[in-house]
Amino acid sequence: MITGDVEVHLAHVVDTPALRGLLDDDELRRLDGLHRPADRARLVASHALLRLALAARCGLDALDVVLERRCPTCGSAEHGKVAAPDLDQHVSLGHAGDLVVVALSPSAPVGVDVEVESACGFEGFAAVSLHPVEVEELAEVPERDADWARATWWVRKEATLKATGHGMTIDPTTVRVTPPTEEPALLAWPESPSPAVHLADLRVAGSYAAAVALHDVDDRVAAIDVTQLDGDELLRVD
Repeated sequence: MITGDVEVHLAHVVDTPALRGLLDDDELRRLDGLHRPADRARLVASHALLRLALAARCGLDALDVVLERRCPTCGSAEHGKVAAPDLDQHVSLGHAGDLVVVALSPSAPVGVDVEVESACGFEGFAAVSLHPVEVEELAEVPERDADWARATWWVRKEATLKATGHGMTIDPTTVRVTPPTEEPALLAWPESPSPAVHLADLRVAGSYAAAVALHDVDDRVAAIDVTQLDGDELLRVD
C-alpha cells in the first residue's frame, strides 16, 4: 500500500497577455466563445495555472505542457476531464468566484473543486444536489452555517465525481458523503461496487469551500497526503 501524493495550487483569478500566451489553440477557441469577462478570466487563470504547476513539478517549460480533454462517455474532445497525456501526472482543475484551483497526482486519478458558499444557497439546492440522508442532516444545521454546509457537501461530491471521471453523468443526489462537521469520506454510491475514494478538505480563506479527491483505482492507496501551495506565485508571469 502507498500514500497517495496530491499537490494542490490555489490562486486568485488573473488574466494577462502573458498567461493567455500559455493557452493552446483549442483553449483560445473556447475563450473566444465565452462572453462574460469573469468567465474568460477564470478559464485563462485555471489553464495557465495547471500548465505552470505541471511545468514546475516535472521540470519543463510551461509552453511544452500539452493538455487535452476527452469525455469518457461520448469520446468528445470538446468537454470531459482534463488530462496531461505526455506526463506521469493525473490532473484536475476547478474555479469559482475569484479563485482557481488545480490538483496533480502521480498516484491515481484526482479531482478538485472550489465553490463560493453563497452560490449553494439558492432555493431547491438540496433537491438537486443532496442525498436524502444529507437533506435530513442539513435540516439540523444552524441557519448561520447553512451556506457553508451546503458548499462543503457540494465540493466533496464534485471532487469525487471528477476523480472517478463520471462528472455530472451521475446524479449527485445518489451520492452521499460525510456531513461537513466530519472528516470527508464517500459513504454511498448509486452502483455496486462503490469506488474507493480518499477525500480531503482544503484550506480556503473567505467564504469558500474546497475539496480534493483521489480515486484508488488499483486498491493500493492507504491514505491521501495533500500538499497545498500558493498558486498566486506561479501566476506572476512576465
